[in-house]
Amino acid sequence: MSVVLNRLKYRNFWVTRLGALKACMEFLGKTDSDAWLFGATGHAFVLNVAPDGCSSGPTAWNCDMITNLAHNLGVSVNAVNSWRTEHDFALKQKIAWENTKRALDKGLPCYGWELGIPEFYTICGYNDHGYLYKGIGTPTLQFTADMGVWEEIVREEDGPLLREAFAAQGITLDGGVSFAPGGYGDIVIRCQGVEGEFCAFPMNGRVQIHDDYSRHSEGYKPWEELGNTSVGWLHAGWLEAGAASNDFTTVLEALEFAVEFAGNPSKWVMPGYKSGLPGYDNWLHAVEHAPEEVDPEGLAYNGEVWAECRRYAGAFLDEAADRIGGAAGVLLREAAGPYKEAAGELVRYRNLMPFFGRKPGMPTELRRELTDALVNARKAEEAGLNALKKAYLAMEMAVSEGSRLP
Repeated sequence: MSVVLNRLKYRNFWVTRLGALKACMEFLGKTDSDAWLFGATGHAFVLNVAPDGCSSGPTAWNCDMITNLAHNLGVSVNAVNSWRTEHDFALKQKIAWENTKRALDKGLPCYGWELGIPEFYTICGYNDHGYLYKGIGTPTLQFTADMGVWEEIVREEDGPLLREAFAAQGITLDGGVSFAPGGYGDIVIRCQGVEGEFCAFPMNGRVQIHDDYSRHSEGYKPWEELGNTSVGWLHAGWLEAGAASNDFTTVLEALEFAVEFAGNPSKWVMPGYKSGLPGYDNWLHAVEHAPEEVDPEGLAYNGEVWAECRRYAGAFLDEAADRIGGAAGVLLREAAGPYKEAAGELVRYRNLMPFFGRKPGMPTELRRELTDALVNARKAEEAGLNALKKAYLAMEMAVSEGSRLP
């Protein structure tokens, strides 16, 4: 037996958990903006960094509040969790498998962790033996080309190398060609007269040209293998439509989580990792002590993820100010400014060290520039957090007094 929800896609964010949730929400007809999703779940304000700045930081924390806050957006998020070391792990694998099949049979969108690499994916179907999924690594590889093609793409240049590479595959680029950043370090290529889109990114000295995430093929994972990895975490869930909270409640609860998480609480943050301003301190320490000749994969990955979050933080606060208005709106817009400054510095950081196209090593000048960007981002974040606390406390007081801010 096989069931596939062909309409369930995947949204390509560096925060792959939200990429999967966004795709599931769109499947259910939810049309909130990306910024509203990032902000309402509190993730726009999260920053969690390992002591050595490794790539585990963006996902190695208690994420339960994200799914709880998603209820405010009008969806019920249900999931099965287990660690491979738990005594009933095999039973949890079976429960996850049966629950996922039952949800898909009802036409409900599903998602899960590490169906491919250690990131989140949408689960769009199943067959007799396992899950069918969409996400990182599942777009169909069309072809590879020399890095000269990538250099033209980065310059957004409709050049001869690009045209020749496509022509060799029988694809003629006669119409206008446009380029746009993808969600996971890739660049999306669109051409008039050519069906669909393409995504490009460098890998192992070649540029890879894939189908984009709107028309990619599915991956496959035997159900007994889910969670049976070096990470060892099983997480499989499904979404159902529900009633959304009002904007005031949505923003208030998101700010409550943002302020709490920034305080580095042990119930959300694992030992050794740091959140909020101490997270920046971990990050700065990792940059300062990064080996000179080692691939800085973790430092680059942190830059991509947290730059994406802070870009949406300011946008969410602006949207929240527009939706709520009044005195609360003024306070929210005041908080947006510093977060936009932090975002600008983190974008500068990721431009200095992009995940795709990064170079091994840590030259002295690069280390200095990365440190400068992080110091400035931390300073802006501190101001933003103070403004966020002010807005939250004012909104909380209005609720306790049985009113709303005028």
